[in-house]
Amino acid sequence: MKVLFATDGSRYAEYAEQLMMGLFPSSLVDLSIVSVCPASDLRPIDFDFPPDVLQSVSECRDHTKDLVANAANRMNTWAKSAGTKVLEGHTAQEILKEIDETHPDVCVIGSHGRSAVDRFFLGSVSDKISKHAHASMLLARPHNEDYQSTQCHRILIADDGSRLASRAIIRFAERPSNTKSEIQLVSIVPDFRASAFGRGVDGQELIDEAIAVHKERHKEFTELLAPNAASVTSVVEVGHNVANDIVHRADEFNADLIILGGNEKSTLNRMLLGSVSTSVLHHAHCSVWIERPHHSDATEQA
Repeated sequence: MKVLFATDGSRYAEYAEQLMMGLFPSSLVDLSIVSVCPASDLRPIDFDFPPDVLQSVSECRDHTKDLVANAANRMNTWAKSAGTKVLEGHTAQEILKEIDETHPDVCVIGSHGRSAVDRFFLGSVSDKISKHAHASMLLARPHNEDYQSTQCHRILIADDGSRLASRAIIRFAERPSNTKSEIQLVSIVPDFRASAFGRGVDGQELIDEAIAVHKERHKEFTELLAPNAASVTSVVEVGHNVANDIVHRADEFNADLIILGGNEKSTLNRMLLGSVSTSVLHHAHCSVWIERPHHSDATEQA
């Protein structure tokens, strides 16, 4: 598995390191560690910059180099391979460019808490990555702000019946792990009765059919997940707000990690799936894995 880890040296990034190392055995991971320096190298520019500006830029670049080097030192005994790179420019844009160039399976970043500034960072960086990256994303957020607990003892998997949800489930079912987690499969069936009213469609019949389909999927995935899990439970229920219901279920389950599928390429899917995954990303009280279309998907379809 190719992992791109974006660090800013904060405690959130350090938590992401520990979470990542707990989720995946070292033998699986080819790791690339990046950090974004907002100040570009000014030396090639033909302009007489003040010495203090040049000094500040130099210190920023040196600090960023130290960040990735220190992270590599902490993780080089865990990862199968570990490389480092300093990026320059706008954080989200540079990470997205690096994803397009290196084609990782997942990009890992740390959440920056829940203050107004932190929510702005989340919206401007992880939100853009979750929507536009050709890679899955793991947003590391400690459950109940407990930075000491980095093991995923309880994992909630939100299954919407999509290809990406199936791929995420298979990925985690096949993941070797020293820790057997409690897993809860959750499917929220939209309440079709209101939308079907007046259209000559039996909304309750649509609900019953959807519930039956999801229950059958859960049976298959429970068998797949069970060998490497402490337990697997299944919840299929009708809801009015899928994202809110997923977050509520995760809170009730005391989940350390939520796994769900992200948006596909079509406009409709971006509106529906994208809005759900983005809303869960913003409001969950734990880490979130969003399974996204990968670069290889486009290659296979070409």
